[in-house]
Amino acid sequence: MIFKKFILAGLIFVLLLSGCAKGDSGETTSNKAVSGLTSIEASKIAYEEAKKALGDVFIYRAIPTNAEKSTTLFLDDNWFENDVSNAWFFWFAETDSTLWMLVKIEGKEITDTTVGTRDITPANYPATFPSSSFKVSMKQAADVVKAQGADLTKLTWIDYIAKNPTSQPKWTLSFSEEIGGSTINYIIYVDGITGSIIEATTAEGLNFPLPIDREALQKPREEDHREAIVKFFEYVNNKDYGHVSLQLSSYMCPNDNMRAMWLENFKSIKSVEVKSIEAHRLPEWTDEIEYYKVVLDIKTDATPEQFGWENGTNTRWISIIPEGVGYWNIKEMATNP
Repeated sequence: MIFKKFILAGLIFVLLLSGCAKGDSGETTSNKAVSGLTSIEASKIAYEEAKKALGDVFIYRAIPTNAEKSTTLFLDDNWFENDVSNAWFFWFAETDSTLWMLVKIEGKEITDTTVGTRDITPANYPATFPSSSFKVSMKQAADVVKAQGADLTKLTWIDYIAKNPTSQPKWTLSFSEEIGGSTINYIIYVDGITGSIIEATTAEGLNFPLPIDREALQKPREEDHREAIVKFFEYVNNKDYGHVSLQLSSYMCPNDNMRAMWLENFKSIKSVEVKSIEAHRLPEWTDEIEYYKVVLDIKTDATPEQFGWENGTNTRWISIIPEGVGYWNIKEMATNP
């Protein structure tokens, strides 16, 4: 009897051991297998669900995430090779009305659906818009931007959108990377039907040159427009506020109140001299924006609390943009980078 109890205890011990594996650190581990779907697989099963509910639909939007307002991507570690995400969220819209269906996929299964109404005027969407599945997969979009020099490991966001019936459906891939000591944020748009590049922009919406030449981005430009800043502060020094106003961009002064506020600020300066101008954030320069670090010597009777100017040395971080024919105007003027 004692021998039988010993055997039974031994069997239980073996079964317990077989139920969990230990890693080198002693923590319980498990083999992680790819548990999601490719963009094509996910779009197909989501479409079938939406079609049953609404009839004729197209892919209005899609994100490799698990919730409508999530800011977290659920991409597989090797997504740019296998096209897999461990969760997907789709919006399918009627082609000629205002209903849509939200489809949530977790792993390989649909876990939630919701039918709602879009708050827009009904529009007829082209029959070419992808419906039963993507025409360009997530991986194909990634391959296209990689060929233009994008570093896929620096991806911060990716989604597919076809909101506008008069423009192409597109994959949007956003990146953030360090180049030459500056953080470069850029977005590349890929046509959701042809798979070609639509455009690339900075996070501010300015043109971003492709293919990406990281070495060229770090080199000083042969020509710049820093003289626009020198001229601007000459106008301030000479109390020529008409020209001061003209050099304040529509971005810096989107309305009359903002323009009046800035003019009051510059009128508080009794005299100003530009002591130095240095190129700043060179990798982010384009034909549409330049950045500078500007050191000024200012005389003023106002306190820093009133208008932000110290009596003496002041450093400002200034960006300029082209507006009008041949003119570069002040886009931003900040006290820090």
